[in-house]
Amino acid sequence: MNIFKSKVQNQTILLLSLSATLLFSCKAYRNPNNLKPNYSIESPELADKMPGLQNLLIGDEIKIVGKDQSIRLMKYCGVDSDLVLGEMWKDRGKKLAEPKKVQIPLAEIDFINVKRKSPAATVAMIAGVGGGVALGTIIIVLSTLINHVGPDGN
Repeated sequence: MNIFKSKVQNQTILLLSLSATLLFSCKAYRNPNNLKPNYSIESPELADKMPGLQNLLIGDEIKIVGKDQSIRLMKYCGVDSDLVLGEMWKDRGKKLAEPKKVQIPLAEIDFINVKRKSPAATVAMIAGVGGGVALGTIIIVLSTLINHVGPDGN
């Protein structure tokens, strides 16, 4: 049974370290209007142009969905007049060879999402990984027990 005990300990350590890693690194695209920033908003007037725009930071990875349902992934560089400025690296599902500087009129944008840490995505990821590890542990326990108990019960 020492083999069984060490496997369970190894899996527990793996699960804990994987959980800690996911807890600090899980990100998802979120509506910037729903964010409650813990930093001072430099341009609150941007909310008048498009709700949530005031919560974006230079360098944020954003997803812009156009009114034509096109999707563009880019690094946010700011707003100039009625244009969102950025460095686009993926356009309509195609990754670009090099980032391209773009200016997208606010009138052409349906909504913007920003990639930020997401507690909900983190919990879901940890639950999924934890469930997989638990299933693996059950399989190992059952196979260990079956190997140690012969057909005659000895």
